[in-house]
Amino acid sequence: MREWIDTYIVTTGDSYNLQVWNRNPAAMSVQIEYASGDTLLANEVRFVFVRVNPNNHQIRSIVVATPEYLEKKFGRFGKPTIKHQMIITPGSRAKVLANRPPILFHDDLDSVRRLTRKRVSLAKCSMHGEPSAASLLGLRTIRDVAEARIIGKEIPQSATKNRGQILEEIVVRMLGYAPSEGELLAGGYPDIRHQALEVKVQDAPTVDLGRFSPQFEEDVPGCPSFTTASVRYLIVLTDEATGVARGAVICPGSKLGEHFTYVSDASFKCQRSIPMEFFDKFAGRVVVNP
Repeated sequence: MREWIDTYIVTTGDSYNLQVWNRNPAAMSVQIEYASGDTLLANEVRFVFVRVNPNNHQIRSIVVATPEYLEKKFGRFGKPTIKHQMIITPGSRAKVLANRPPILFHDDLDSVRRLTRKRVSLAKCSMHGEPSAASLLGLRTIRDVAEARIIGKEIPQSATKNRGQILEEIVVRMLGYAPSEGELLAGGYPDIRHQALEVKVQDAPTVDLGRFSPQFEEDVPGCPSFTTASVRYLIVLTDEATGVARGAVICPGSKLGEHFTYVSDASFKCQRSIPMEFFDKFAGRVVVNP
């Protein structure tokens, strides 16, 4: 903050998606006001991009850029994307971990339970297909899988994937899918649409819920008969230091508010896609608004 700098690590892919939280970096809006009356504006921030080789973790290049430069070169920042959040306090987390097994569980809502099955082969199904009564596993089955195969498992940090993506892949394969790399990176809500299942890692009090929050019931695109209240959640509570899964929350969205606190004001992010080749052409150099 003293230098009014935002830092970002750039790793792999064809483009880098710059995400700036809770402010439009191109706007003349006051972010810091000194006792003297001087101010720092959102559009005066300096971005420092560190291009890292994900294989050996060496720094390839460093690019320092201003919001004005980025907009002139790559276009305007995208319209803010609203992100809802929820807080799992240390006390609430401790209650979950004190259970035996360390799982907070609520079964499917009645409207969903009648559609589910205890066992089904998913090897030839797409994880992003629409959920149907022919292939929808019940939350009790998902709980059994989590208890047997996720609790105690390490969710490692990765240079190219965050913990949420790694956990999603683990869950998908444990349920019996055989996803392609493209399917795993597709994203969307819920994460595993074919099971109307949203997957989250929680190693800090704040859980990012994304654009949809169970606090506000609404229909879910691509999930007929499901709303944000009936979409199922698998939140794995991991140890921040080791990445080991210590417990889990498994329930319909409507039950989350009975145990945890929604953040009253939704966060948002402004985004700007930057081609990876832009960073690569400055290999071995440190440049400013090149």
